[in-house]
Amino acid sequence: MEPKSLRQIAVATGGAVWGSEETIVTSVGTDSRNSTSQELFVALRGERFDGHQFIEAARGMKWVSPRGPISIDPATRDIVQTVYIRKVEKVGDKLQNVEFDQVPDFKDPGKP
Repeated sequence: MEPKSLRQIAVATGGAVWGSEETIVTSVGTDSRNSTSQELFVALRGERFDGHQFIEAARGMKWVSPRGPISIDPATRDIVQTVYIRKVEKVGDKLQNVEFDQVPDFKDPGKP
């Protein structure tokens, strides 16, 4: 799949974006057990499963991801996460990102 922003996907499908419109999606999936950070999860109903139940169950839950602790805001369904503030420093003979601060439980600043 060619990477697309959530805004591009919403325009193409007539949908709405819940979260940052600039988030890049690189794949689409239907199995919440194998979701990745840049995957668009599509909730499907089947004979023995219902992806909508997963979405409802995830509201208000917290877990640790590769990006740090995250949760789903039960009211808005937006992701709540720690934002890590980094700067580039020379460490040894290499440049690398060095964390110097963080904002825990950060919510989408564009929403009330």
